[in-house]
Amino acid sequence: AITIIIIIITIIIIVITVIIILTVLIDKIATYIVLLVLLSYGSNYYVLFWRSNDYRIAFLSQLCLDPKFFSSVRVVPITEQRRNDI
Repeated sequence: AITIIIIIITIIIIVITVIIILTVLIDKIATYIVLLVLLSYGSNYYVLFWRSNDYRIAFLSQLCLDPKFFSSVRVVPITEQRRNDI
């Protein structure tokens, strides 16, 4: 009878130890999973900027960094009256 009680107590201690170890392990895994999620979320901008010409043009134009914005050549439209004078 005493051996059965000792075996049951040993099994309970082992189960509690495994639960504690798994809890700590799950917390550490959750910490690193968050880092992976943040890395993948933050890399979208760089991948899109590198691979998509439309995205790059739209983003640069929003920042007023479009090369056409800094062009030194100005296009002046010719009106009908000026066309007749030429």
